[in-house]
Amino acid sequence: MMRFLLGALLLLVLAGCGVADDYPDLIESDLLPYFRAEFPHQRIVLMIEGDVNDDGIDDLVVVFRVDPEHNHKVTVFSIPNGFELTEPIPAPFQDVDMEFININDQPPNELMISGRRGINFGLGILRFYDDQWVDLFGGLDGCC
Repeated sequence: MMRFLLGALLLLVLAGCGVADDYPDLIESDLLPYFRAEFPHQRIVLMIEGDVNDDGIDDLVVVFRVDPEHNHKVTVFSIPNGFELTEPIPAPFQDVDMEFININDQPPNELMISGRRGINFGLGILRFYDDQWVDLFGGLDGCC
């Protein structure tokens, strides 16, 4: 009986059944070590690179798990002599997706972020303005 259980366990492990990959494919970014310096133990849910503040340099937006029930989002900016991080703000909890878009054909780019919490779905169009993210249409209420 023990040999059967060990064989079944081995098959499950080899097949990957019931085993979730907690870490998404991470993009290569020179800014990732700066995020890790501030949040060394947080699990990254999703990250995306793009020019957030129209300085011609790609920035890094990271959604990460804060605790078993909450995600936050930070942006890492490359600045002369180092980096700068925004304050963490709530982010969608499940099925998170992000994409840079340009809704008015003028810089800076906006960040479209979507996700859900349970049955509450949110879609936000965010613009970085006066050193903070502004949700232009208030679409993230309830999913963060």
